[in-house]
Amino acid sequence: MALDQQIAAATAYMEASNQGSDGIRAVMHVFFNRLQFVPKYGSTIADICLRPWQFSCWNTADPNRHRLSIVDDRNPILADCIAAYDEVSGGSDDPTLGATHYIADGITPPPWVSEATQTVKIGSHTFYKDVT
Repeated sequence: MALDQQIAAATAYMEASNQGSDGIRAVMHVFFNRLQFVPKYGSTIADICLRPWQFSCWNTADPNRHRLSIVDDRNPILADCIAAYDEVSGGSDDPTLGATHYIADGITPPPWVSEATQTVKIGSHTFYKDVT
C-alpha cells in the first residue's frame, strides 16, 4: 500500500470511523481538496494528513490515536477507508462541495469558522471552505 493511501486511510479511520461510508468519503475529500492549495496544507496527501494541528487524531494526546494501534488489516471499516481513498483519488463526486475543513458536533468552533463558508453537514461533521 502506498504511503499516501496508508496515511489517508489511517486518518479517515481515526477521524470518521463512526460516520459510515458517506462520512468517511467526505473526510477523504477534504484531504484531496487541500491538494488544490499546495503548499499551504502540504504537498502530498500524507503531508496534509500529518501536518501538525490539522487533524486532531494525530495529536499525541488525542484518544483516537490509540485506536489505530489496535486495528488490523481485516477491520472492515479500515478496508472501507482504503476503498474511499481509491474512489476519491479516482475522481468520485465530492459531497463536501469543495470543503477543506470540518468540525465535529460538540467541538467548540475554532476562530476560522466565523469567516469560512459552510458547505454541508454529513453525519456529525460540518464542512467548510474558504478558510483563511
